[in-house]
Amino acid sequence: MSFPAFVDAGTDPLFTRRGSTAVVYMRLIGTLDFGEFRRVWAGRLAKELKLKPHTVGAALRALHEAGYIERG
Repeated sequence: MSFPAFVDAGTDPLFTRRGSTAVVYMRLIGTLDFGEFRRVWAGRLAKELKLKPHTVGAALRALHEAGYIERG
């Protein structure tokens, strides 16, 4: 995840079609570090964002497939 990716995300159709993906990505930008891998728990993230766990899981999968986040 990098800052240019954050800027490009504003025009990416992935975020305009699915608002939950944008919400999850914004939360990750605020909590994750650029130089250190950290485990993200979908259930915990869902509780913080008041979303369903499967919605967060789908958003994380979409972000991974689009190259915004890496699987560690």
